[in-house]
Amino acid sequence: MWHEPAHRLALLELLQTGSLQRRVTQSVAWQELLQLGWTRRTSRQDQLALVARFRSAVEQVLDGSWPDWRSCLDQLTERNLPPTESGLQTLLREQRLQTAVQLPKRVNQRTAAAAIGEHSKARLTDAAQQSLQTGEITSDYVVRLRSCGGLSLTRDGETYDASMLERVQGELLLSERGFLDGTTIYGTPAALLLVENVGPFVDLTPQAGWLLVHVPGWNTHAAKRLFEQFPEVPTLHFGDLDPEGLQIFRHLRQTRPDLRWVVPDWIFDYVMSHGLPKEWPDTLGLADAPPVIRKLAEQRRWVEQEALVFDDRLWPALHEIASEGGEPSLPG
Repeated sequence: MWHEPAHRLALLELLQTGSLQRRVTQSVAWQELLQLGWTRRTSRQDQLALVARFRSAVEQVLDGSWPDWRSCLDQLTERNLPPTESGLQTLLREQRLQTAVQLPKRVNQRTAAAAIGEHSKARLTDAAQQSLQTGEITSDYVVRLRSCGGLSLTRDGETYDASMLERVQGELLLSERGFLDGTTIYGTPAALLLVENVGPFVDLTPQAGWLLVHVPGWNTHAAKRLFEQFPEVPTLHFGDLDPEGLQIFRHLRQTRPDLRWVVPDWIFDYVMSHGLPKEWPDTLGLADAPPVIRKLAEQRRWVEQEALVFDDRLWPALHEIASEGGEPSLPG
């Protein structure tokens, strides 16, 4: 049992301070120490005191379960940290932050989190961000594009035919690091169509001049990069007609105020056959939403975009929405 971190820390605290307060995470160790006779109860509730003659026994257990405990205790003492779980976590954070200077100039955010945070999916603290302020943290998104006719890529003075690269790969793939290192897209599409789900992205038959961009859910980094590349091109968002789809659209509109949401009037034809149950939170604020969306919310339904891919009315609707007389943008 003494190999468990919480129980080892109980021994360390007992050895260093001469007492141990009962905690939920250390209750087994607390009870075991009392039964062994190495401790005695004090006048304070739920507190044990070390019996002096058993000090060496505690040290022997620590030697067997935690060979580096002396070094750890010295480091805690140097930093005036308690020999507790919180003290140890603070020590470990400080040690991890010291490794920040060893990281390369550019590093993936999860690699950085694993190196200086608690794990790869941990949020980097302000202190961690400050320690990396001279570096470049990347999410390493990949932009997936289809229908690249008429577009070209430039990098280091060289120009490449984007449509030829698309033919070779099946679609055009561009990485965040490529953009950061200077890859630029040239050309002027007729429109950008942001497609939320991968099925519609690969199954839609593009029309001439329309650039299809896969924007999976909340992973909107790629879309924002393309907004910078094509600031004047009409841009539409084609996603699921559900509360999250609305939220993603509004999120994108913070960067691209003229973004238009694909909500054709005939979508309600699919509610009977493809509509799925869904609660629409009152907090969404649907007063300015398209009538179809308000009606879906009233009926507690939503429609997947996949159901619409092969409808003959889809592309005419897209052209209409992209035009000046199309579906107005939803206020954010």
